[in-house]
Amino acid sequence: MFAKQKLEFNWCAPVSGDGFYLGLPVWERPPSLEYTVEIFKTAERFGFRQILIDVSSTDRKAQKAC
Repeated sequence: MFAKQKLEFNWCAPVSGDGFYLGLPVWERPPSLEYTVEIFKTAERFGFRQILIDVSSTDRKAQKAC
C-alpha cells in the first residue's frame, strides 16, 4: 500500500515587476519593496509555507540593448 503524500504549492514573489501578461515590454506594476511585502503577507495569510524568489533580477532595458 502507498503512503499518502501531502501536496504542497509554492507562491512566487514577483520582485522585478508584475503584470497580468508575461512578456510585456514594460511591467504594469513596477517593482517595489511594499508590493513584495504585500505578496509575502498574502501568501502567509492563505497558508503558503514557501515563497519562490527570483534572484536573477533581469533588467528589461539592458536586455533590449543586447
